[in-house]
Amino acid sequence: MMKYIHRYATLICMSLLINLVALAQTSISGRVTDAAGNPLTGATVTVKGTKTSVVTDNVGSFRITASPSAVLVVSYVGYQSEQFKLNLNSDTSININL
Repeated sequence: MMKYIHRYATLICMSLLINLVALAQTSISGRVTDAAGNPLTGATVTVKGTKTSVVTDNVGSFRITASPSAVLVVSYVGYQSEQFKLNLNSDTSININL
């Protein structure tokens, strides 16, 4: 009987931990432009260390879900990839110039 109680308690704790991690995710929006301020359509924005990535739209805008301490990696053909550390205490929108 104790064996089953231990399994259920472990399962409940794991479920709560997964929910806490999911709650720590924040939606970040932004825009990727070149040095002249022109939008970079089709730039890839990736959360470093994950498989989470999006591609910018026709005005260079994107929306991605990331943790508060995430690093975004932005790449575009013909440009050097750049990394940007988020500060989600103040950043929920970010403008990136390559």
